[in-house]
Amino acid sequence: MKSWVGLCVWIVCIAATPLCAEEPSPPTGDAASALRQRLAAQAAPAALDATWYRPHVEHRGKVNPLAVILASKDFPASTKGFWVPTLWKENFCALVLTTQPPGHWSSIRLAAVLREIQDAPKEVPADTNRLLLVADTQTGPLAMRLLETYPRRIAGVVFISFTPIRITPTGPGLWEPAEDVWSIPVWSVVGTKGKNAAKVLELWRKFAARAPMDASVCVDTRLGRGTGHLLPDEAILPWLRSIWAGERPTPGPDRQAEAERKQFADLAVRIRRAVQGGVLPMPGGELVTKTEGPFRLTVRAPEGWWRDQEGEKAYSLQGARTDKQGRTLADERNPYTEVYLTPKRRGPFFVRVRAAKSAGRGETVLRDFEKLVAAKGYLSVSMDRWNQDGWTWDVSTYLLAWGENWQRWTILTAVRDAAPVTPLIMVMDASDTPDPKAMASAMRSMIDSVRVEQNDAANAKSPSGG
Repeated sequence: MKSWVGLCVWIVCIAATPLCAEEPSPPTGDAASALRQRLAAQAAPAALDATWYRPHVEHRGKVNPLAVILASKDFPASTKGFWVPTLWKENFCALVLTTQPPGHWSSIRLAAVLREIQDAPKEVPADTNRLLLVADTQTGPLAMRLLETYPRRIAGVVFISFTPIRITPTGPGLWEPAEDVWSIPVWSVVGTKGKNAAKVLELWRKFAARAPMDASVCVDTRLGRGTGHLLPDEAILPWLRSIWAGERPTPGPDRQAEAERKQFADLAVRIRRAVQGGVLPMPGGELVTKTEGPFRLTVRAPEGWWRDQEGEKAYSLQGARTDKQGRTLADERNPYTEVYLTPKRRGPFFVRVRAAKSAGRGETVLRDFEKLVAAKGYLSVSMDRWNQDGWTWDVSTYLLAWGENWQRWTILTAVRDAAPVTPLIMVMDASDTPDPKAMASAMRSMIDSVRVEQNDAANAKSPSGG
């Protein structure tokens, strides 16, 4: 069924009842009968309902981009309250597609959607070859298939609480678009509250980390929200205008990263002051030497600290370039040899000293390591970065979903400049109240004692532990 709604009808529509009614509850009776009726209803063929909206301004002989809203059962309220008015103001034509029975998107095929798009009313000046897709958890898989099948017709896509996963013959895996799909701008609205939302957000951060340099992926975090039907804020408006104009959009702000900077900016200032204030190193303890891969790494642990070899990541030339599922990462990563030092086993305060190859600039090593962190789905937020005494320094927070909560590390990092191999030293504190002076003192101990040398005789294929 199709209905064309003009501007006047659209104004009335804003206060109208939802487009899709809820599915009726299963009839009372025995459980088996209710289950059979529900399965039969789900297996019944579904049809598409199409509602068209004209743009705010029309010019004779010209067509406007068409926003296609794939509206699940959760969509109606936000469609009339946000999406249709917003797209109207930004001068998009709009097509809202729902299913009858409501929510039966799994049986809808691409051809049915394309027929509705091509069958635009003459009164609607829609460019059916410049599509903006809007989809959520239920309709996201269909939008993803549209992107992959007709990439040249898609100008952009908005995903809402959608998990970027593809089901393959070997099982579920992170969505890995083809080159022409990467060229399509993506705006993903994701919550941060609860483990389900956090997992979806982690996957989107991995997805963004794998994106080519010229891709446009915005992860729009909605703080304190879960996995429901979320809405972007006004930050999406410039993005929509760029899509309408056929221009490359600039990704919007990451609200989670902004909140980190606001909350921990003062701590970063205090850590830098402690570093530059001439804090003394901790008293020296055991000398630790590790030979692995192409490196020989030596450092003196502070007094009372010990080396936790179980916490050390083994050098692996191949492993540095793949994720936990063995899939190749987008960029070649810098493999490391690592020593893990701590005053308390599995405590919140510890140091990772890594040996890395260097192009002569600590900044390059830091950027390379940040790519590795992002590929794991972490949020890495650099608060302050500076050069001092031949080293590049950085104060950051790393944020990772951990069960129902977020785990945060405050990290003071230093990388020696102008060396073919260099130490990458990270003093890390996972407590709620990091001590800037203790972090600076531990870093001074590492810098004063660390030595990194080439291990020319090593066989990287069968590294030996030290």
